[in-house]
Amino acid sequence: MKMLDVTLNGQIQQIPQGSNVRYMLDEMKLGKQAIVYLNGKKLLQKEYDVVLLQPFDELRIIKPLAGG
Repeated sequence: MKMLDVTLNGQIQQIPQGSNVRYMLDEMKLGKQAIVYLNGKKLLQKEYDVVLLQPFDELRIIKPLAGG
């Protein structure tokens, strides 16, 4: 399987080619609750399944905070 490098929250990660944002959220066990920025642009939740990651993409995934 061919791998590609992306930057996730400042750290380089290798992921399978053809992975989407949902793959990254599943790997982090976050589901749909996270806020995701791809190359500085905030993504909508409906985009998580359709946006394919490209080599050297920069992802920032913000985990939700619990509390109230």
